[in-house]
Amino acid sequence: MVNFSISEIVEKEEWLNYFSQIKLVNLSQDWDYGKFRENTSNVKVVRYKILENGKVVGIFQCYIKLFPIISFLKVIYINRGPLLLEEFPLYKYINLLKELKKQFSILKGIILILSPFRELNFELESELKNLKFIQFFTKSYFTSYIDLTKSEELLRKELQSKWRNQLNSAEKKSLRIVTDYNGLYDDFLLEAYKQMSSEKEFDTLNNYQIKLLFKAYRETNNLVVLLALNQLDEPIAFKVFIGYNNSIMYLMGWVSVEGRSDNAPKLLMWNSIKHFKSLGFVMFDLGGMDPINLPGIAKFKQGLGGRTAKFIERLVFII
Repeated sequence: MVNFSISEIVEKEEWLNYFSQIKLVNLSQDWDYGKFRENTSNVKVVRYKILENGKVVGIFQCYIKLFPIISFLKVIYINRGPLLLEEFPLYKYINLLKELKKQFSILKGIILILSPFRELNFELESELKNLKFIQFFTKSYFTSYIDLTKSEELLRKELQSKWRNQLNSAEKKSLRIVTDYNGLYDDFLLEAYKQMSSEKEFDTLNNYQIKLLFKAYRETNNLVVLLALNQLDEPIAFKVFIGYNNSIMYLMGWVSVEGRSDNAPKLLMWNSIKHFKSLGFVMFDLGGMDPINLPGIAKFKQGLGGRTAKFIERLVFII
């Protein structure tokens, strides 16, 4: 008989001990990202370990929003969690979600919102419906994973042919790739990204939040900025990445008209793959893909030949 319980984790060292044992993790469940969210939004972060018959089998951090006017009510959001030390069969995973519903129940004044970190398929979707969740906004989250344990030769072979041909063309240009660890180009990055996001009308962090995020991950040497410079040493494209555990995630990027003509983004992404592989990272998360609203970015990421994964978003458990 499966008997789940949860216990709070207070110390970062204990959290990282379990976090480091998990094969596939994500930014939303990273300790430092949780601290960043506490510093930039009106939420409190609490972390838990999941025990099965007394043995730790998983962890999750949740974002808690309180309502001063309605003191008896709070919203708990588990984003891309829980994380499991070993993969559960579906029946066991559903039992865990049932336990979370009991622990964070409306009877205790809690509205639980969950974005499960388990790839969506027909069986999972059917079981979630049986749990009587409410999804106010029908939405799924897509990303793509590149396995950096593969050989460089195989990774290049797995690029889509048109993508690879454009990379070949970019490699013949007189572009210089630089890595900025110290924030030398930060002002340029922030202004260029702000203008691009305004023109394309997509939601993103504001400049103040981006600065704090950069600061948090530079302190642990887990922020990497790659830029492509033209012959005049002017930036024509950049990519920003965040590392956590054994994974690296693509965070944000920008390209000028000149950079797009020279296929600079493809040169940057390919160089980033080689760079992170050489550093020992094993998984490259290309970040969210929105084929409907941002089809160009989605097509660019799909061209890298990674494994596309789909996750369901924001299930509200109120029953």
